[in-house]
Amino acid sequence: MSPQAPYANYLLASGVIIFTIGLKDDLVGMDPYKKFAAQILAAFIIAYLADIRITSFYGMLGIYDISKELSYAVSILFIVFTTNAFNLIDGIDGLAGSIGIIVCSTFGIVFYQMGDTGFALIAFALIGAILGFMRFNVSPAKIFMGDSGSYTIGFVIATLAILFVELNKYDLTVNPQPFVKSVPAVALGVLIIPIFDTIRVFFMRIVKGTSPFIADRNHLHHRLIDIGLSHTQATLALSGVNIFFVLLAFQLQYIGTLELVIIVLLLAQSINVALWLYDIRVRKIARKTLDLPEITPFRKAEYENAAERKTFVEELLNN
Repeated sequence: MSPQAPYANYLLASGVIIFTIGLKDDLVGMDPYKKFAAQILAAFIIAYLADIRITSFYGMLGIYDISKELSYAVSILFIVFTTNAFNLIDGIDGLAGSIGIIVCSTFGIVFYQMGDTGFALIAFALIGAILGFMRFNVSPAKIFMGDSGSYTIGFVIATLAILFVELNKYDLTVNPQPFVKSVPAVALGVLIIPIFDTIRVFFMRIVKGTSPFIADRNHLHHRLIDIGLSHTQATLALSGVNIFFVLLAFQLQYIGTLELVIIVLLLAQSINVALWLYDIRVRKIARKTLDLPEITPFRKAEYENAAERKTFVEELLNN
């Protein structure tokens, strides 16, 4: 194990597991329970063997340091969640890769400035891999990332996120002056698009009484496509939002962890509501123009076909 890239052997071993299950799922399909089991195994290697884990709640809900058992559980859950979050945003050309580049660039620069060159090298190496792929994934895409690519990106980024948080953990004797303040909230800002979109979609599915794991067209990128944006425009819009949150989080890092978390989540929800209101406005104009019946939330399923909704908008714009 290189002193410049500590834990690289564990990351490589677990990464092979993640890539393999993604590849099998791409080629022949895979039982979701087996996928989750393999993801948990890979996350266990990182949390237990490499000892890369979340060790504190940083004052959230009044909780600071946590037990080892809870630390392992929370870390594994976070890694599995983030891995799948990047898979879920891989719904349009270039989006998962673009967000991956933004996140890895942020972590890599901070690690380099902190003097942790090994972790910076891992982040920059992933950027290089994504850039080589992105050349062929911009719309119209010639190749697609698939589960093998999105799982791998999400898994590595989840590991880097834990390192980012733990290396900036306040400790009176070991680290009295962390390089990044309010670091969990800053990490949330850096990962805002995959984290917020996944939580929002899961919540909406549960409220509707459906399984949170059944696919639908309620992701942010689908909603942008449905109001008339191209894949490239939607990718640029969401990437721009992610960059904005990165800058905002670093700018406001001194206000406190809980306060920054609240600001980030409220602002993300405000943007989501604004998009929802704009979507409603477009639908109303389209209905008036095309003499369509009212679409209530209870009848929305009748208009879930993306091609039909896009046709409505295109006809509206042409008129």
